[in-house]
Amino acid sequence: IQSNMDSVAGTCLFPLHRSKTIHLVRHAQGIHNVEGDKNYKAYLNPEYFDAHLTPLGWEQVHNLRLGLGLGFELWYSSLSPEKDWGLNSGTPAYHLKR
Repeated sequence: IQSNMDSVAGTCLFPLHRSKTIHLVRHAQGIHNVEGDKNYKAYLNPEYFDAHLTPLGWEQVHNLRLGLGLGFELWYSSLSPEKDWGLNSGTPAYHLKR
């Protein structure tokens, strides 16, 4: 026997018109990636712990934005406190997250 509650829960908990899509995206190419490809130990170098994007990395960011379109809200997240308020204030994601 199926209760009325089962059928209501199946249609109302996740209505399609109220669903959201979340894209989890890894960072684009940074200078640490380039150096790490040459020598894996470079990933342990503190100089690269807060690495900047390479020109290819910026191109990847640009292409991702074009591919996803601008009809969505973009949030930026970083584990680095320095990146959150300073260096990345010029990145595309920083300006769109507000």
